[in-house]
Amino acid sequence: MSASEGKPVVVRRLKPGTKLHAVLNLLLRRSLHRFQAERLAHDHVLHSSVSQLQDYGLIVCREWVTVPGFAGHPTRVKRYWLPPDQREKARQMLGLEGDGGA
Repeated sequence: MSASEGKPVVVRRLKPGTKLHAVLNLLLRRSLHRFQAERLAHDHVLHSSVSQLQDYGLIVCREWVTVPGFAGHPTRVKRYWLPPDQREKARQMLGLEGDGGA
């Protein structure tokens, strides 16, 4: 059901303190690849976390990037970010609706 059908859209709120909450909180503020997610959110499987967020109806953009990997060797990873039209929904999922934006 959508708001265009006259019925409110229910957004699932994520539980604070969870890995998924931490990942979405980071994505609301910056782009993120797997090594950053591991360091900043202790998420070892960012692609799975992004998939879960998409299961909740959030659209997450992605692109291949090359970053330094083991011993500085180039490594291809996906970089994820939220498009501007998904930020309000992300704030709702984080329970930040009334904070004036992130």
